[in-house]
Amino acid sequence: MARKPRRLSRLQTSSELPLLFARRFNQFFWRLLTVGLVIIASTAGAFAAGNHALLIGVGRYDPKSGATPLPGVPHDLESAARIASALGVPRTNIKVLIDSAATKAAIVSELQQLTARVSEGSRAMIHFSGHGTRWFDPGARVYRGTRSRAG
Repeated sequence: MARKPRRLSRLQTSSELPLLFARRFNQFFWRLLTVGLVIIASTAGAFAAGNHALLIGVGRYDPKSGATPLPGVPHDLESAARIASALGVPRTNIKVLIDSAATKAAIVSELQQLTARVSEGSRAMIHFSGHGTRWFDPGARVYRGTRSRAG
């Protein structure tokens, strides 16, 4: 049964109409947003299960190396973990290697494990925070799995 349009009562003058409209729009907006979030939340788990993140941070260096310490690295990793979560990576799929745990052997091992866990349609996020350098290596190879593919 269709509703009849409401007439202005004595309590609702034309100057109160914008306020009445704003209230009704606000109620509609929040209901629509709630329904949208429920739909997203109900489907996000299925997609997120295959997403993974590897977060690597080195802020403390051997004093003999001459590298200055980076006190912000733990904060970078916290931010990266929040970003990964916002991108749909479950907390259980976020691996963090920091300072002494971020050895070459540990990083290579985690990359190999990450490669084994990631499947078609899933996503991986790799983040590094620390000092870096570049050098030319004529024998360097680009591995097939590291290139970005469109489509």
